[in-house]
Amino acid sequence: MKKKLHLFIFAILLMTNVFIVSSQNKAFAETVNVVSVNLDQSEITIEIGQSKQLQAIVSPSNASNKEVIWNSKEEEIATVDASGRVTGIKEGTTSITVITKDGFKMSYCTVNVKGANVAVTGIALNKNTLNIDPEESQKILATIYPYNATNKNIKWISSNPSIATVDQYGNVTGVKEGSAFITAVTEDGFKSAYCDVSVKSDWQYWTFQENVPTYKEWTIKFNMQVDPNTVENNVYVMNAYGNKENVKLFAEGNEIVVRPVDVYDGGSGYFLYITKNVKSINGKSLTKGIRMPFTTKN
Repeated sequence: MKKKLHLFIFAILLMTNVFIVSSQNKAFAETVNVVSVNLDQSEITIEIGQSKQLQAIVSPSNASNKEVIWNSKEEEIATVDASGRVTGIKEGTTSITVITKDGFKMSYCTVNVKGANVAVTGIALNKNTLNIDPEESQKILATIYPYNATNKNIKWISSNPSIATVDQYGNVTGVKEGSAFITAVTEDGFKSAYCDVSVKSDWQYWTFQENVPTYKEWTIKFNMQVDPNTVENNVYVMNAYGNKENVKLFAEGNEIVVRPVDVYDGGSGYFLYITKNVKSINGKSLTKGIRMPFTTKN
């Protein structure tokens, strides 16, 4: 009887040991090591004070230890907490690193921190009214408020392009006599300001001269003798930007000669002006000023 009891107890102990060893082997076999880690974003842009969440993706998905450590290269630019939440501190660029505790696998994300957005509150123009001639151009300047607004983009609009046009820089050009409103609208907030443009000509237009030499000298003939004292400041050449060119004037008899001090720019547009303040020696003046456009050869 004692012999059978001993055999039974031995059998139980043997089975228990087998079970324990089997369980330990099973636990050891189920340990899965980390192979890699990746971030859901390789680059982010945030504002100062703004936060953004990064997600670490540990592979394989059934890894036994998925714990990671977060680190910022430059905490004065951006910080990161234990969950991967990144916060902008000051303008600049830095990188956020995630490292797995198992195997020390790493991944990076570039972080760009920009200044906080400053909204546009208003816009003003340097001119509320503008009088120009057909084919004449003048620039309207816009001021955005506040001065440190983030987005200062403007769209320029003409209410009547057949009268006056405007380009993206605020350059207004008269087309024909009439009136038009030139409006500047901010991209941020759609703030607007306008200028009342009147196109009216006090000039008579001479035929457009194309591809003249850059050293061109103009000789203007009148049907009366010219008073030389009325020529200065009343005869001039202006470039397409509205700036006067440096020219010498000679008045003799019924002629005025306009000679450039320096050659004109090649392939450029100019206007020769003779105002109605040019008079004859007996005091008679022109009924209208004269305006002649010309271009130079390249």
